[in-house]
Amino acid sequence: MLALLIWAGLSGLITVGVGAAIVVVNRRRDRESLELALLEDVADRIEALEDVDVRLDRLTERLDVAERALRPPSRS
Repeated sequence: MLALLIWAGLSGLITVGVGAAIVVVNRRRDRESLELALLEDVADRIEALEDVDVRLDRLTERLDVAERALRPPSRS
């Protein structure tokens, strides 16, 4: 009888331990997939900002050329 109680207790303990391990692993996987999605989003945003920076540089150059072209000639 005592052996049966010990066996049942150990079986329950193992079952609870395995269940807890499954929960922990699933949460870790969910967190890792969320972090990966966030990293991809950040990478996309950085790429978009770099494109905006390149375009802004080009527009700045064009504005400088237009300002020089519209500037009245200096009298020497």
